[in-house]
Amino acid sequence: MFSVLVKTAKEADKVVDIADQLHGVTILSEARHGKITLAVAQEKVAQFKSEVKGQGMETTLVHGDVQGLIEATTKRTDGSIDKRSMLDSPTNVVDHSLYHTLPEIVGMLEELTTNNPDLMEMSALKHLTHEGREMALIEVWGYSYVVVVVVVVVVVVVVVVVVYRQPQNMGNKYTFFEDLANALLVCSVGTTVKPAVIIESGLHAREWISPAVNLWVIEKLLQGYRSGDATSVSMLDTYDWFILPVANPDGYQFSHDEDRMWRKNRRYINFDCRGVDLNRNFDVAFNTTGISNNCKRSNYLGFKPFSEPESSNIKALVTSLRPRLAAYLAVHSFSQVIIVPWGFSEEPLWPDNYDDIDRIAELMTTAIRVRHGTEYRKGQAYPLLGYAASGAGEDWALKEVPGIFAACIELRPGYDDPRQFLLPPKEIVPSAEEYFDSLVVMARELPKLVKNST
Repeated sequence: MFSVLVKTAKEADKVVDIADQLHGVTILSEARHGKITLAVAQEKVAQFKSEVKGQGMETTLVHGDVQGLIEATTKRTDGSIDKRSMLDSPTNVVDHSLYHTLPEIVGMLEELTTNNPDLMEMSALKHLTHEGREMALIEVWGYSYVVVVVVVVVVVVVVVVVVYRQPQNMGNKYTFFEDLANALLVCSVGTTVKPAVIIESGLHAREWISPAVNLWVIEKLLQGYRSGDATSVSMLDTYDWFILPVANPDGYQFSHDEDRMWRKNRRYINFDCRGVDLNRNFDVAFNTTGISNNCKRSNYLGFKPFSEPESSNIKALVTSLRPRLAAYLAVHSFSQVIIVPWGFSEEPLWPDNYDDIDRIAELMTTAIRVRHGTEYRKGQAYPLLGYAASGAGEDWALKEVPGIFAACIELRPGYDDPRQFLLPPKEIVPSAEEYFDSLVVMARELPKLVKNST
């Protein structure tokens, strides 16, 4: 693994061109604060260093064994899968000591749903992926509004039955079921539903920690609600949580089967090109910053906004929840930052509710620090990381539903950590714990944001 210092956009383009031309060279991070990080196959090291030097730049060795880092994330210990079957609880299904393949994740979520049908639902979004896979959506909720609705329905049924049985109504031309339907319709007028929170994870295939922490969060919420934990009860009784555990199913499975560092989806473009960067494919400042129109590159934006089934599915979800959407959180890695809108701008540009979003993000970083001492920073992408990126999901969601909380959290490890996307499985649980603490704070603060934006 090497880093290359670049002083200008032209130099950055030269490094990317070298990576394009040399098979066995993968860009790991974009030009953040003038530094590009790349993984280079052993047989390409000499040529890569020579090409970079020929352009007047220098390489720095960051880590000497990328394959060892990869193997640390993929290694399965004896009995690791069997460990799941030993957990005797309807809310303990996932083995959080390792990263799981897509079929394993789907199977575990199906089991959790079967075990907890009163708190959780699993569904498939409308569009299949390019390789024919479903995109799973998990909804987790509490009883508060459900109980109210059930009680109201029971009361209405009793009232209608009593009224209908009165002698003066025996000759009424309406049937019992028409009376019941009318009564329920009247009762439904003015009723409210809970605000919704959307969590998008796994949009970039190689960021395995993102789906992993959200599997942990799903179980944590279920376990806490079942045990009467006040925090989990409050979170589920106050909000409906819509979680996309793996928002890029094709790419995620490809990163397990073929290329651990794959980022994009798996759209076929031509014999030499596959994949669109889904986090550049949303219709917000599309085709302006942090993108490439070269389909070989990892940040290729696609031929138009929402050209991809995955981004189109997210668009439909946000649209369906628009009247009650309170928050949209995109979960990525790495850098240990919370990025607030607007992420597409290299110039100072803020949404109307920036102060509220920034305040909540700051509180989230504090909550993360308290748990394990992990330091997160918050801010807009360009001043924080040195690059801007158009077409991101959280920016689009805020543009479509003004006033919501929208942000991107980049999980462990830190910016200068050579493990980057290859965080070892032993850090899944501590990462998830501090991430969950940030969600607790976000949920607590959302009512203040909603109030201030109305």
